[in-house]
Amino acid sequence: MGAEPLRWFERVSWWEAERRMPLGRSRVDVEVWRLQTRLGRNAGSALTTMEIIRDGLGGGWRLRSAVADNTFAENTVAAAA
Repeated sequence: MGAEPLRWFERVSWWEAERRMPLGRSRVDVEVWRLQTRLGRNAGSALTTMEIIRDGLGGGWRLRSAVADNTFAENTVAAAA
């Protein structure tokens, strides 16, 4: 882990895609987590920041975004040179 995981809830904008709230969907908030991790046990690999959201219908998780930060790896290479 690169940083402590962050958890928050967001309002679902169901009205942007539907005229009525979808049947069986009583929750209007979704759980979101932001995780920072490195590839495997390689301390020199880039940090990757991911945001995942919980699927309100099935209870599973969906990846919303993933961004790799190469500045750590670039700084390590520059320092070694």
